[in-house]
Amino acid sequence: MKAGTPAPDRERPETKVPKLRREAIIPILPRQWLWTYLLIKVMVVSMAIATMSMIAR
Repeated sequence: MKAGTPAPDRERPETKVPKLRREAIIPILPRQWLWTYLLIKVMVVSMAIATMSMIAR
């Protein structure tokens, strides 16, 4: 039980940095822009996967 607790403690400082940056960036952008950004990001990722699959074939 005790051996499992140090691992998350070591991972926490690394995960805190990006979370703080995201919390600082999110308030600047309205929620509508955030949703549109996520949709565009998903579309770009899907297009990239499609192109990679076509190249692989």
